[in-house]
This record gives sequence, structure tokens and C-alpha cells, in this order.
Amino acid sequence: ARGKLARKNFDMIVLNSLQDTGAGFRYDTNKITIFDRNGGEKSFELKSKEAVAGDIKNSVLEYYQSIQ
Repeated sequence: ARGKLARKNFDMIVLNSLQDTGAGFRYDTNKITIFDRNGGEKSFELKSKEAVAGDIKNSVLEYYQSIQ
């Protein structure tokens, strides 16, 4: 994920866990880690995909507030 973040010149990228039971595309739950271009890394526990969407939204808002 860090390599893709740099190659694509993204501000942030979300890594979906495919290693944890109950996480990924075949489940209603997921576990993610969010990386940002400033070296930030934030990991989240397994939770519903709706809650994951909220975590992503909040992380994006926090990131952009921190760089203004």
C-alpha cells in the first residue's frame, strides 16, 4: 500500500485486510489500515463495512484539516 501511495502520488490509501477471518470482499465486515503521504498509519479493528466507511470518512476529514 505504501508503494502504491508513492507511485500514484496519492494523499491517502486504504489497505483492506485479506488475512483476517471475517475481513474482505466475501464478508459484511472488514479490517483496514489507512496510510497517508506524511507517513501516517491508522489501523482499525474488524467491524461492519458501514462502520469502516465512517472510519474512512473521518480519517479523510482529519487528514485534510491537519494540512490546512
